[in-house]
Amino acid sequence: MKISKVISLSAAALTLATLATSANISADTTDVIDTSRAASLTIHKYDETAAVDAGVDLNQFTSNGKANASAESSLANFGIRDVQFSYMKVGDIRTKSDNGKMGLLYDIPAELAKILNVTSKRADGYFTSTELNTALATILQNNTASKDKLENYFNSSNKKTAMALTDAYGLAKATELAQGLYLVVETKVPSNVNTTTDPFFVSLPMTDAEGDNWFYDVNVYPKNQTSLPTLDKKVRQHDDFTLKNKTAAYADTATASAGDTLDYTLISKLPKITSTSTYLKEYNFADEITNGMTYNKDVTIHFYNTKEEAEANDTSKAIKSWSATTDKAGKSEASDKFTTSFSSGAKTNKMTVNTTAAGLSEIDPSLSEKYMVVSYSATVQSDNKLVLGDNGNDNTATLSWKRTSENSTDTLEDKARVYSFGIDLKKEFDAKKDGTKGDPTQVQFVLQNKTDGHYITAKKDSAGDYYVTDNAKATKESEGAKFSPSEDGSLHIYGLEADTYVLTEIKSDKGYQLLKSPIEVSITSTLDTIVPSQSTLYDKKKADTAISTVAGNRASAKVDGKTATMEAVANSNNGAVSVTVTNTPGFTLPKTGGKGTVICTIAGAVVASAVVALMVRKRKEEKEA
Repeated sequence: MKISKVISLSAAALTLATLATSANISADTTDVIDTSRAASLTIHKYDETAAVDAGVDLNQFTSNGKANASAESSLANFGIRDVQFSYMKVGDIRTKSDNGKMGLLYDIPAELAKILNVTSKRADGYFTSTELNTALATILQNNTASKDKLENYFNSSNKKTAMALTDAYGLAKATELAQGLYLVVETKVPSNVNTTTDPFFVSLPMTDAEGDNWFYDVNVYPKNQTSLPTLDKKVRQHDDFTLKNKTAAYADTATASAGDTLDYTLISKLPKITSTSTYLKEYNFADEITNGMTYNKDVTIHFYNTKEEAEANDTSKAIKSWSATTDKAGKSEASDKFTTSFSSGAKTNKMTVNTTAAGLSEIDPSLSEKYMVVSYSATVQSDNKLVLGDNGNDNTATLSWKRTSENSTDTLEDKARVYSFGIDLKKEFDAKKDGTKGDPTQVQFVLQNKTDGHYITAKKDSAGDYYVTDNAKATKESEGAKFSPSEDGSLHIYGLEADTYVLTEIKSDKGYQLLKSPIEVSITSTLDTIVPSQSTLYDKKKADTAISTVAGNRASAKVDGKTATMEAVANSNNGAVSVTVTNTPGFTLPKTGGKGTVICTIAGAVVASAVVALMVRKRKEEKEA
C-alpha cells in the first residue's frame, strides 16, 4: 500500500479512504471491537509538490499498519502548517446478515447517498465499505463539481467538528472520538495549497492492513499539491509608447523627465484554484511610490490567458476587464470588483487596490492560473522631491493573499525604478580689458530634445534652479523655457530623462560673444535588474527571499562627444552632467569721431592736396608747350 496513492481498504478492513490519503495504524490490538473504547485520528500533512521537487520518491513508502518512521523522516521538511481538517460522524458500524453472510455494514444519510449517487441493495438501506469506497472514488474522479457538492454538504452541517490547524510539522489530532463511520474533509488550506485532499471516509476503529487486529488510533498521511502566485511590477514612459508606434515595452526600470506620465503594471499569475476550500479569500495590492511621483488615480484591472499578453497589457486581448472612476478625495472607486485608496506621506505616496467579495467570486475558480494585471499611471513631479541619479525613484508593490485558512496570509513584493537626471551648468566670463566680467543673469539658454525635436519647458524654482515640465511639448524655440544662471553663474536644469539634448546660448551679456555652435549633451541611464521576492512558504530547507537588485551600468554622459563628469545630487551619484560655458569679449571697433576718425581725415586731406598739386602742375606744362 503506497502513501502517495489511493488506499481502498479491503472489505476485511471495512474502512474507507480516498485517492489522496493513506492510513497508518498504531494501537492496542484485539480480534473484536471493544465498544467501550474511544478512538483518535491523527493527520500528518505534507507538501507533495515540494517533496517531489526536492527529489523525494513518494512511491518508496509502504503502509504496513505501523508508524512509518522512514516516511516521516523523509518528509519532515515538507510539513504544511495551517491546514484544517474537519470530521463528521455519518453512520454507525453494524453487524448484519447479508444474504446469509455475516459482515459489517454502514448506514449513511440519504442526502449523502444522493451526492454519492449510490443506492443500497438492501431493505435496511445499509452499505458495505466496498460500495461506499467505489461510489466515492467514482464521483471524485476528475470531477471538481462533485467534490464541491460533497464539501458544501459537509460545511452546511452543524454536526461537523473542526480539528486544530496543523502545526509547523503538519500535525493535527482529534481524540476521544466515538466509534463509527466518519467523513473527513479538508476545510481550510493555507495560501500555497492549490488542490485539497479528496474527502474521505474512515472507520473508527479500523482493521490493520493485514486484517489481523482492530486499531483505535488512526494515522492518515494526506498530501497536497501546492501552487504560488507571482508578482512582477513593470513600468514604461507613456511618451515612449505613443511616440514609438506603441511598441515600447514595460520593464523593471525606465527613465523619464519631470512632468512625464508613467504607465505601471502589477502582473500576477493567479494560483491554481480547484475546489471550494482552495478559493481565494484575499487578493490585495499595496503600492508605495516616492513622493517625486503622484498617482493619477486611474486604476484598471485586466485578465489575460498568457504571460506575453499580460506583459504587453494589450487590453484588446483581455478576457475580462474591471474599471472604475475614483472620486476626487481618492478614497474609493465605484466598482463592485475592487476598491482603491490613496494617501500621502512625508516621503512616499501610497495606494491600495483590494479585491472585493464580488471580484473574488469572479476569480474563483474560473480565472485559475490566469494573469491578473493591475494597471495605473503616475506623473513625475516637477520639484525637488524628485530623486536624480543612480538611486532612482522606487515604486514598491506588495501582494497579500490567502485562501480559506484565515491564519495564513502570504506576501510577495516587487518594485520598479524610474531614473531622472539633470544638467549642472557653470557660466563663466573672460575678463574685459578693463578687468570687469559679464553678468551671468543676463545670459539665456534654450534646451532641445534632439531625439524628437521638442524644446524643454520648465518652471523656475529659484535663481538658476529650474525643474522640467515635460508634459508640455514645445515645438518652437520661442515656446521653450529660457534658462538663466544665478548671480554666481550656476544653472541647474533638473528632471531630464536619459536622452540627447542640444543646449543653445541665445543671449549673452553685453560685450561678450555667443557660443559659435550649440552644445550637445548625451545622458545614458542607469541600468539595473530587479528580482521579485519569492515565498517558499513551508519548505524548511529554503528561506524566503526579499527583493534584490542586480546592479548594471551606472549613469554616464558625454558633452560634444567627449566623456563628461556627472555630479552627485542629494547623495545620489551621477545625478547631473557638469557643463562649463565660457564667454569671451568681442573685438573692439573704432568709435565715430574718435582718434581713428582724425587720422583718416588727415590722411584724406593729404591725398586730396597731392591730387590738386598734380593737376596744377599738369595744366602749367600744357600751357608752356
